[in-house]
Amino acid sequence: MCNEEGYVFNSNSIIDSTNGEGRCDLLPLEVISNCFNDDVIFYISLFLKDNDSDLFNCILKDFLINNNISWCDAVLIASKHIGEYKEQPLPILVDSLVKHYLKYINGDKDEDHLSEFLWYIFACMYVSRNLSR
Repeated sequence: MCNEEGYVFNSNSIIDSTNGEGRCDLLPLEVISNCFNDDVIFYISLFLKDNDSDLFNCILKDFLINNNISWCDAVLIASKHIGEYKEQPLPILVDSLVKHYLKYINGDKDEDHLSEFLWYIFACMYVSRNLSR
């Protein structure tokens, strides 16, 4: 259900209203990744095209290596975000993943975009792997 707060799911999890931010999952991410030579955006664009959940492993690995973050730190950082993802549609999760990634690399400080980005990677991994079951 959608209301002024955003999307509300049966589990009572809420994705905030976009407040005019747009939908990043609908952008031509492959073109954007080629223009700016960004591997994370490239892997997300491949996932949107091929629905290969293993691409989230590539996103995570590439991001952690390029940002010198250990996998242990990634899990601890992601655990700062509290949310429910099991009922959220994958396109909504991917949209949030892209937004938090872009805000993190842009240096935005309005919230902890690193923990949000990592949390959404793990959420996308879980949902994409369990959709086919």
